[in-house]
Amino acid sequence: MEYIKEALDSILEEENKKEIDAELYDDDWTQEDEEDFNTYDEDEVMLTSLDNGAIDVEKDDENYDITTTPEDMLKVKDALEKMGVENFLESEVTYLPNMEVEVDDEHKEKVLELIEQLEDLDDVQSVYFNMKD
Repeated sequence: MEYIKEALDSILEEENKKEIDAELYDDDWTQEDEEDFNTYDEDEVMLTSLDNGAIDVEKDDENYDITTTPEDMLKVKDALEKMGVENFLESEVTYLPNMEVEVDDEHKEKVLELIEQLEDLDDVQSVYFNMKD
C-alpha cells in the first residue's frame, strides 16, 4: 500500500492530496449487476433482494446494482434465480470504497494512467480505487 501512496503523492499537487488508507475500503461487501430485469416488476425485484439480505438495490435504465454481504450473496442470487432471472452481468465479492474522492479533470487523467500502469503489472491481480467517476 505504501508504494501506491508514494505514486499518488507524486501525481497529485499538495492541495489535492488525500490520505490513502486501507481503512477506506470494506472487504465484506458484494456487488451484483443483473441484466434483463425489464420484464420483472421493480418492486418485486427490490423486495425479493432486500428480503434475502441485500443491503442496497439501485436501478439505472437497464440494470440493477445490488449490494449484499458476502454471506448473503448466494441467498440473494438464488432468490432472484427462483424469480426466473438467469443472466447476471457480474456476481462477485469485491472491495467497495467507504468514501469517494473528487478529482479534477487534469489529475483524473493522471490517476487513470497510474491505475492502468498498475493493472499492467504482472504481479497485480486487481486495482481498487476510490476516485469518483
